[in-house]
Amino acid sequence: MADAKSDLNAFLFGSDAPLSELNNSAGGTASLTYPSELTENGNHFLKFSPVKYDRKNRNANADQNTLLGIHLPIPANIQTSYGANWGEVELGQVGNLLADSSSSSAQTLSRIMNDTKNVTVAGVTKAASEVIQTLKPTMIRNTVKMLGDTVGIKGVEAYDVSKGQAVNPHQAALFTGVGFRSHSFAFKLVARSPDESETIHKIIKAFKYCMHPELVGDKGTMFEFPYEWIIKFSSSVRKYAYDFTPCALTNFSATYNGQGSPVFYEHTGAPIQVDISMQFKEVEIITKAKLKREGRGESFGKGSRESKDIAAGGAKATAAGGEATTTGGSF
Repeated sequence: MADAKSDLNAFLFGSDAPLSELNNSAGGTASLTYPSELTENGNHFLKFSPVKYDRKNRNANADQNTLLGIHLPIPANIQTSYGANWGEVELGQVGNLLADSSSSSAQTLSRIMNDTKNVTVAGVTKAASEVIQTLKPTMIRNTVKMLGDTVGIKGVEAYDVSKGQAVNPHQAALFTGVGFRSHSFAFKLVARSPDESETIHKIIKAFKYCMHPELVGDKGTMFEFPYEWIIKFSSSVRKYAYDFTPCALTNFSATYNGQGSPVFYEHTGAPIQVDISMQFKEVEIITKAKLKREGRGESFGKGSRESKDIAAGGAKATAAGGEATTTGGSF
């Protein structure tokens, strides 16, 4: 894992300089901050950290190696939404009988299925009798349908009309799970100096590099998964905001000189303004257990071991020389 950090360091900074000389944080992890004073004086910010995971299996805890810290102003109008997936299912007569756990026949059938050694003949006979009685109208209807199909007439429809009744499909709502949340961000990065334009350039390089895979295996037959991302609000606002599970960066775009006219620094050729936008998708679902930890500064993901809180104060961020905005999208 140390190789991944060294590789990213060399890509961004073009040197083998120790990481401790390239950042202002403890632990030897480099950081990139826009604007340069963002993490000072209690400003609010978002921290994006690419991480390399070593997962032994899908449900195991992951050894996490934070490769970099990118600090950007909190965009305006951030939002999050949560969804639960519910579908419809037709239980039918038998399914409805089994779903009614209070009925004696359902209880007997359940015991038959779960404890075949201690079932009495009388109990089975009683349950079968109740089931047959419950299903009698359906059995008659199915018989009429079979006869009608045999002679080529719509017998079951005629039967329903004559009785003035329709089959109850016993519809039920069925919870089927939750999806992965998506997050969209957009930032307008205006360089106030050549040094700040260089930081913006490195931030863009970092997002692009970390979202792409590595070719591995003999003759590049396999992809190694791209890095995942840990996203956190600064600690001063996290209590009233929300947490993210580990994310995959699915889309990144950069618009150079987004103000409409090409403006560059004279000696470096760096653009004055770059607008960036990105979309993330979480790789873990939200559960009650995660929500109980939300806002505490703990990791929101089940496998993350990043426990150190982001240091920040309590005043509103004023990104002098730069502006942060957010685009639509579900969080």
